Amino acid sequence: MKRLTNLHFACIVDTEGSIPLSREESFLTEGPDDVIDLSSMSLVSTSECNMERKLGKRRVALVRSHVNQLQNGKHECKMCATTWGERTSTSTMKRHFASCHPETYNEMYQDELDSMRYLPYPNAAFEKAKKQAFETALLRSIVVDQLAFALVESETFREVIAQVDPRLKVPCRQTISKRISDAFNTSREEVKKIIADEPGKISIASDVWTACNQTAFLGVTAHWINSNWEMKLILLDIQQLSDVHTGEVIANAIVNILREFNIGSRLLALTTDNGSNMVSMGRKLGEMCAQEFENDGVTHVRCVAHVLNLAAKAGLAQISTEVKKARVFASKLHNSVLLVGEMQKIAAGLEMKHKMPQVDVVTRWNSTFLMLRRLEEIRLITDVLVVKRQNLAEICPTNDEWIILKVSTLSI
Repeated sequence: MKRLTNLHFACIVDTEGSIPLSREESFLTEGPDDVIDLSSMSLVSTSECNMERKLGKRRVALVRSHVNQLQNGKHECKMCATTWGERTSTSTMKRHFASCHPETYNEMYQDELDSMRYLPYPNAAFEKAKKQAFETALLRSIVVDQLAFALVESETFREVIAQVDPRLKVPCRQTISKRISDAFNTSREEVKKIIADEPGKISIASDVWTACNQTAFLGVTAHWINSNWEMKLILLDIQQLSDVHTGEVIANAIVNILREFNIGSRLLALTTDNGSNMVSMGRKLGEMCAQEFENDGVTHVRCVAHVLNLAAKAGLAQISTEVKKARVFASKLHNSVLLVGEMQKIAAGLEMKHKMPQVDVVTRWNSTFLMLRRLEEIRLITDVLVVKRQNLAEICPTNDEWIILKVSTLSI
């Protein structure tokens, strides 16, 4: 396998061309740890590799011009008589000059940069395809990982891209925003075509939630069985709700979505939670579908998981005293930096893995179960902590209360 030596990027070559080396001069060439394998570079094509392999022949390492080769095969620095073994690499010598002879090192580094140039793409078509593939991958990464658009304006991010391939131009934040909007509109049309090609009935599921910035959103998904009896699911829309979340407001928003995707007459059922506004919305949506789409067979289905969650909450209400005490204890441990530090020390002394206490959230299902289970897992640690800090004894569950809580977690 042919390789390029001592290049900062796979796309940089020496403008001076190759230098023929005699057997005695061979020690001046780059060491094995300075070789870049072009076959592992994902952004370099086969045609580029062939071009660069022809141009990037072995050349004299600048740092070794400041090194003498001794008769015993070792190497010696010309400036300070430091010696290295026969197989010492160029990188080791470079580090020596960088730390002990910085002025000489800077001169060598500048000479190296002056002797390099960027290798252009083989042709315009290849350049366009390469840049388009890079931009598509960048957009997908930003959307899938929910990254900020400002990422593309980060100097460190641009530096990373330049290290991979300095010929790639990173789009600005405004361009990224426009391209993602265009991609969204294109995908939306594709979704419409997919649904139009399905001849059967379609059901939808909907929910409303509030983000951490107090912005409310309505999400609607479509569900159906295709001609091959395969269950299909697709997101229709996520809309911001600015008005009060009444049943009528939600029903109007969903009807607009049904109208846009032309599935009002094919709607079979709607699944939501048991909120009073959703129950009201189900009735209103049925009336609107019958009137506008001549579809009076829409069924409102209550979410089974939500029903089970309501049943679990009703069961927890029977032991609310014990649960409240456990919640206060978990919250005290979780919010105290001092207590967390003591628990870490106790866990280390007991040769146990430290785990942070969890506090339940009313709107997050299973969170009460997770809180009680975590307290059970770290009970040995908290028992030692309570002995050391008697003020925690009042809020720590007693043995009898632990029995009730343990039975409750097993039944949830």
